[in-house]
Amino acid sequence: MARLFQYQRLKYLVLLALTSVVLLQPLRLVFLSLLMPQTWVDTDTTHLYRVMNDFQNFEVDSKPLTKDAAYSRVQANMSRFSVLLRSRETAYPEFFHYLDLLHFQAKEDNSDTLLQNLKVLNTFKPLLTPKEGAQLLFALEIFVKACREAGLTYFILEASLMGVIRHHGLIPWDDDIDIVMRASEWPKIRNVLGNINGFELYTPGDSQWKFYMKDASTFPDKPFKFPNLDIFFFGEDDTHIWALTKGLKHDLVYRKADIFPLNWRPFEHLMVPVPCNLDLVVHKAHDKNVCITPEYIHKTNERFLLGGKVAVDCKLLHGVYPFVFVSKSSRPGYDEERLMIGPKEVHKRLVPAVCGG
Repeated sequence: MARLFQYQRLKYLVLLALTSVVLLQPLRLVFLSLLMPQTWVDTDTTHLYRVMNDFQNFEVDSKPLTKDAAYSRVQANMSRFSVLLRSRETAYPEFFHYLDLLHFQAKEDNSDTLLQNLKVLNTFKPLLTPKEGAQLLFALEIFVKACREAGLTYFILEASLMGVIRHHGLIPWDDDIDIVMRASEWPKIRNVLGNINGFELYTPGDSQWKFYMKDASTFPDKPFKFPNLDIFFFGEDDTHIWALTKGLKHDLVYRKADIFPLNWRPFEHLMVPVPCNLDLVVHKAHDKNVCITPEYIHKTNERFLLGGKVAVDCKLLHGVYPFVFVSKSSRPGYDEERLMIGPKEVHKRLVPAVCGG
C-alpha cells in the first residue's frame, strides 16, 4: 500500500513538473522549444492554456438554418465558372512545355541531371485539373463576395498564406484554400454561405467547415465534396486570438496586433485579407524559399509524414511557375511585389510593408 501511495505521489509530481514546463514560458523556451509549435513557445501562459483547452463546439443541430439579410446580394452568377475554366485550361504553360521537353530529351539522354530535373517536375506538378482549379477559385470568388456583402471577418492562413506571399495565388502543387473566421459569427456564416444557389456548406459542430460548388466531385467515404475551401474558426479576447478548430491548434495563437488590421493582397484574380504582420505569421512556420510538397493531399485523401514530404530550393521552379519578388517601393510604407515566371514579368503590385499600411 505504501509503495502504491509513493507511486501515485511520484506520478502526480511528474505531471505537475511537466505541466509547469509547458505552461511557464521561461521553462518552455529552455526545455520544449524544439518539441512544441513555435506559436505555443512564444505565447503567454494564459493564451497557451486557451489554445490547448478551448475547442470548437457549435450547436449546429439546435439552430435552424435561416436566410440572412444579404441573401439576394450574395447569389452567384454561374456563368462566371466558364470564364474561370477557360483561364485554368491554359494555366502553367511553362511547366507543361518544359516537362514535355524533358520527356522528349530523355528518349536520347538519360543523364543524371536530366533525370533529376524530371523527378523535381513530376514531384511538384499541379494537383488540380483545369476543372477542379476553376471550381476551387469560383468557390473562393463567391466566398469573398458573400463575406463582403454580409460584413463577415475572415483571413487567409496556413499554406494558402504562403501562396499569397510567394505566388500571388494558389501554390501550384496544392489542392485547397485555408480560411479562418470568427467563431462568434458562426450562425451568420452558416446563414450566408449555406444559402447560396449552386454551392454547398458542410457544417460539423466540432471540426472545420467546407464550402464548395454543388457539382464538385464526391468522395466515396466523405460527407463533403472536392475541391473545397477549408474554413477554420478562432476564439478571441481583448488582446489575442487562438484556434478553436482542432486542425489549426498548432498554428494559430497570436496577439491581435499581429493580425489586425488585416491587409489585402493579390490572390489569383482576387484580393484577399491576410494578417498584417506577415513576417511573423509566415516565418514562424515556413521558409518561403523552400518549396515543400503537401503534408495532406485532399484529392486522394493521402497524408505524408515528415519522411514522405519533399523539399527543394524554390529556385529550381522559378522558370516554370509564377514567383513573387519583393523590393522597396518609393512610396513610404509600401513594398513592390513583382510576379515573375523566369525572366518574364506577369504583373507588379504595391502592398503594405507594415501593419496598418
